[in-house]
Amino acid sequence: MAISGNLPKHLEVAARTGVLASPARDDLPYQQVAMEVDLTASTQTLVSLGGMTLPTENPKDVDTLIEKFATVTPKDWYLTVHLSQNAIDDDQTGSVEREFRNIMPAFQRHINSLAFTWLNAGDGTTYGTGPDGLSLFNASHLWPGASNTTAQDNSDAVAISLDNFNAAWVKAQQFKDDQGNYFNFN
Repeated sequence: MAISGNLPKHLEVAARTGVLASPARDDLPYQQVAMEVDLTASTQTLVSLGGMTLPTENPKDVDTLIEKFATVTPKDWYLTVHLSQNAIDDDQTGSVEREFRNIMPAFQRHINSLAFTWLNAGDGTTYGTGPDGLSLFNASHLWPGASNTTAQDNSDAVAISLDNFNAAWVKAQQFKDDQGNYFNFN
């Protein structure tokens, strides 16, 4: 097999322009705490049935699932950038235009920022209240009309430490859904 004498020069050009580098993969932690929903209408009502009832040996035991609603209005987001024709003409490998067209990671980082801004704020004004009408972090969460009628407290203000993390994790393991089943938060 013969190797062209230009191959090393092509590799050098490619290395300098980043063609040989793989694109950075964004970690998207919001996907662990939020779900993307494709909204196709000007407003849309999202529905959740809450927790599933536990099995029973008695076929006459009937439990009711509780419908929870949230009406959302999609927002349009724009990413307007300028790429000069000179930059395209000067690009020897096509990487500038390829990077320019690959804007999805910027939107994903934006979604990540929105999700964690809401989580960090934990209030009822940044992005609204939860299904119980209370702010995200509250000492008296209760599912209206639920089988589980015990108020739950997910509001803590302690310094970050290993002991406090363990205490918060143990507390999170005690949270129950509207049917009284443990959420099993990780």
